[in-house]
Amino acid sequence: MTRSVKTNITLDYDIASALRAESVRTCVSMDVIINQYLRMSLAHLIHPPATGSFIINCSPLVPKPGVNVNNIPETIERGEGPLHR
Repeated sequence: MTRSVKTNITLDYDIASALRAESVRTCVSMDVIINQYLRMSLAHLIHPPATGSFIINCSPLVPKPGVNVNNIPETIERGEGPLHR
């Protein structure tokens, strides 16, 4: 059995009427009907929807002309100057 909290709420007439009609139609008590509708309306907060796939659009790594990637310290010195250290 789930734990429950007793509370008083004030419902607008049209909401109370619709809930009462649903209770009569389904032969289920008002508190169960109210809990069901609250769960449905709060479902996105209780169980947030899963996000889509993470997609990365890649492009080929092509070194710029004149850049030697085989000698990294020299490439850094060329790009940032001798005071990069």
